[in-house]
Amino acid sequence: MWMKAPPSGIYTWQDALTYANDRNTASLCGYGSGWRLPNILELESLINLGQAGSASWLTRPENGFVGIAANTYWSSTTVASATDKAWVVGFSDDGRDMAAKSLSHLALPVRGTTTSPAQLWKTGQTSSYETGDDGDLESGVSWPLPRFADPVNGTVRDNLTGLIWTEATKTPGPLACIPGEGKYSFDAYPFIQCLNNNSYLGYSDWRLPNRRELESLLDHSRFNPALPSGHPFSVDASGVYWTSDTYISLCSSGWVVNVNTGQTYGFDKYQTSSPLFVWPVRGPLSLKALFAGDGVGIVTGAGVSCNGSKCLGVFYGGEAITVIAESSTDSVFSGWAGCPSGESESECNILMSGDITLTATFLAAKSIWDKPGSINFGKVGVSVLSPIKYVSVKNIYDANLQIVTISVAGTNSGEFIPEENCSGVTLLPGETCSIALRVNAQSYGKRSAELVVTFNDQKIVTIKLKAKAMPAKIYVKPKSLSFGKVSVAGSASQEMMIENSGPTPLSITTITKAGENPDAFTLDPSSCPVLQEGETCTLNLTFTPGGIGKRTGTLVISSDAPKKGIVNVKLKGEGI
Repeated sequence: MWMKAPPSGIYTWQDALTYANDRNTASLCGYGSGWRLPNILELESLINLGQAGSASWLTRPENGFVGIAANTYWSSTTVASATDKAWVVGFSDDGRDMAAKSLSHLALPVRGTTTSPAQLWKTGQTSSYETGDDGDLESGVSWPLPRFADPVNGTVRDNLTGLIWTEATKTPGPLACIPGEGKYSFDAYPFIQCLNNNSYLGYSDWRLPNRRELESLLDHSRFNPALPSGHPFSVDASGVYWTSDTYISLCSSGWVVNVNTGQTYGFDKYQTSSPLFVWPVRGPLSLKALFAGDGVGIVTGAGVSCNGSKCLGVFYGGEAITVIAESSTDSVFSGWAGCPSGESESECNILMSGDITLTATFLAAKSIWDKPGSINFGKVGVSVLSPIKYVSVKNIYDANLQIVTISVAGTNSGEFIPEENCSGVTLLPGETCSIALRVNAQSYGKRSAELVVTFNDQKIVTIKLKAKAMPAKIYVKPKSLSFGKVSVAGSASQEMMIENSGPTPLSITTITKAGENPDAFTLDPSSCPVLQEGETCTLNLTFTPGGIGKRTGTLVISSDAPKKGIVNVKLKGEGI
């Protein structure tokens, strides 16, 4: 949690620490503890490298900050090579640099810790130089031990990030790629392509690291090089490496990282006097498991962690992974979608060669012998196929059970559609068969029917089915547009939005202009497509006065929404 509107005053480093800590005494935002000055990684997490300086981006309405200046902000992290200095970030160009602690810069307090899937790790700094600084609090995820795996065939895996680096750091590669020497920016990418063309060290997915990836190697308690203790790398004396990120404030430059000092800055991509080394990287690869169906279950596997409706894991290419789907009581596992290699019932076996997304479907196992119930589809549209609901029939007895017929009967039987038919299926003890049902309502109001299942023991079981068909619902925002005062030689534009908040598709039949001065207002586009539930259509209206004085008009929106078929939007402006 960040302070929304940080102060415009400037502070020395020690005073910035004090100011942040004093927000606890002031119970900022209702919190009387936890406020502090961010460490360098936390401060850098606010940077958007796709912007020419992040200050203006952070203060956009959707991002929530107020008063972020295009200037320099303190972090709580001390520079290891010069403890009278601390790390700062400039939101004017997004670079990180060192600043004497006696200088005055801005402060942006923070509290709490980051959470998955964007957790920040510790900076590595353990020595404290002032109460409340980085070395005192050591915020972030702890580094794994060991930090780096033992080198394998010239590659080193960072156990913190999952990235695979070359053990050699001075533009390594086969002779065909002219290795061992610095490269200009325009030569760095062909060099990486050459590595992949020659399957360097057995891999063809090498790339130039981005800025954050190269910075992830830094240990802020060390310098020359600023790499973790026990690292297996031999760094070039200059320590400056190309990244794949462009310095947006000056697009002819690219971001470079000095892994000896920890500094990051823009460097001319087109100069031909100071070539820099290239440090290739590959991975990590992501494994994502999602859930589907109306049942409950989990997905487990080494290196896979679950949070709510998805599970994530990070692995390197060539790693063999097995994930297992485990259903909870009263649910059954129905199957995998997206399993790329080898599927054995609840197991999915994967050889990582790229990012993978799996879907595990769990269905509610309703024992129709013991608890016949009902299925409620909720609100549905007219002439629109609803999402699928499942009835999973499970044989809970010791003898075989045959499903003889499956049918739908009742008032609106023709609108409830079984899509997966288990008729004629024989279930062994403990086996299940899932019946998929949809609704295609043909008129508004309550819809009802019964699912009828017969078995070889002559028993008949029914399950009530119900739904409520609702019409399209038009929502227009804003209800009126005021363009204010506009020069007679100029114009002004505003946007408005039409949304369908009902489950039935909405057809906008006409959009017309009326009122005293309809010609003073132009519309683009002049029509909208059919809107499904939740879809929107954005209209741009332009006011051109055409003369001095007030102008008014009305935008008339006609649709097939039964409750509000015509919506009027008042328009006004004044020519000066």
